[in-house]
Amino acid sequence: MRRAAALAATLAAAVAAPALGQVRPLRTVDPLPAVEGRLVASAGFELQHGRTFSLSGLTGDLVGLPLVAVSFGFGRAEFRVESGYDVLFIDARDPDAPFAHMVETDGDHVHDVR
Repeated sequence: MRRAAALAATLAAAVAAPALGQVRPLRTVDPLPAVEGRLVASAGFELQHGRTFSLSGLTGDLVGLPLVAVSFGFGRAEFRVESGYDVLFIDARDPDAPFAHMVETDGDHVHDVR
């Protein structure tokens, strides 16, 4: 019985394919919630070199400026709104990516509002 279970586990691991998906970077967020009745605002920027977006097939440097967040604390919860403007300076394109046909730019950059 143990051999059969070990064989089944080995077979399952051998035929498992890696999952494809959009990889998100680790973001450091302030762990302290806003105190009740207090409004907290923060601002910053983000710069990522060689960022790859596997679904769109784009690779390049991502710049986020300005990144703004406003938090309002009430009770044991808080309401938070974040926004920013992102620009991806394209270094490479993968025409075989699943959604490459949906990218609507022929230039060297794309932009988006968060």
